[in-house]
Amino acid sequence: MRWIDLFVLREVSIFRTTIENRNQSELNNDNSGIVFVLASIFKSLYFFPFIIALKCKYRLSLSTICATILLVLPFVEAIVLGSRKPFFEVFLILLISIYYYKKPKINLKSIGVLLVSIVALLTISVSLLLNREASRKGSENVQIEIINGRYNDLLKPKKQVVRFFKDSTVSSTQKNYALIVLQSGQYITHGFFEFNHIINNSDLEVAKGAYTFYPFVKILNKLGLTKDFKVINPSPREFVYLTAFGGVYLDFRWFTIVFFFLFGVFQRAIYDKSFSSIIHSPLLIYLTIINVFLPILNYMRGAGIYPIVGFVFFAVAHYYLKKTNEKSTNT
Repeated sequence: MRWIDLFVLREVSIFRTTIENRNQSELNNDNSGIVFVLASIFKSLYFFPFIIALKCKYRLSLSTICATILLVLPFVEAIVLGSRKPFFEVFLILLISIYYYKKPKINLKSIGVLLVSIVALLTISVSLLLNREASRKGSENVQIEIINGRYNDLLKPKKQVVRFFKDSTVSSTQKNYALIVLQSGQYITHGFFEFNHIINNSDLEVAKGAYTFYPFVKILNKLGLTKDFKVINPSPREFVYLTAFGGVYLDFRWFTIVFFFLFGVFQRAIYDKSFSSIIHSPLLIYLTIINVFLPILNYMRGAGIYPIVGFVFFAVAHYYLKKTNEKSTNT
């Protein structure tokens, strides 16, 4: 259903550039009905079967093969839209869940596999980034354009770094890998500077949840329950990612402290349940990823909240099915 939404309703195509596909997807965003919005929520549970299979002592069978295939389905959307996030997300899901449930031995073999995986991930990231930026109109020297991009307003590379990329004696391959390392460093650290920037800006509008949790606004709009309540972005720099603390601060200001306290209570409940319930295990892994990214970007924003919402639907359905089954058995 997600692919019908993407390739039919939004008219995304493998024969277009990633920039054209992004523009096309945004242009036809209103073509998707409420059914496809709900499908997007359940699509975000793609990693649940794999983690459940892993916890249940993964053995080769039809169900585990299907679970593994589900794990890589988001790569199709990532490639046509030029997004690197799904690749990093799946890598972290594999890394954390295998470490947590399989307890692999730390030896030269496991370290070698990890290093090869990281190099492969960086290679994919470089390829997607360069292809995406090269498809923009007026793009000439992609590497220079990237290092002069949006992160540099508050966190600029040193002059010798810029000279390195302008040096004609340095090979393109070296520059490409140096570029992804540079941008990864900026990506990880610039959120602190962005957060500080909005803290010092006292004239920002209070989003009241519409910034981080805008998918709920979209669903209400699709249902016709709201008209005036629109998705807003009060951030003074708009397009730059903030830390999770910065994003929620735009929504609730200093009530953010209360929000994260309650979020911690929720996490503790999921952690306790995960020992006895297999359906809580995938969410535990996802919450771990959210925690890793808290000081880097707002991983809960937008579709990032979908796995939690999907889990709630799934858990409620599982509870009522279990109760119905118990009642039927007793009868």
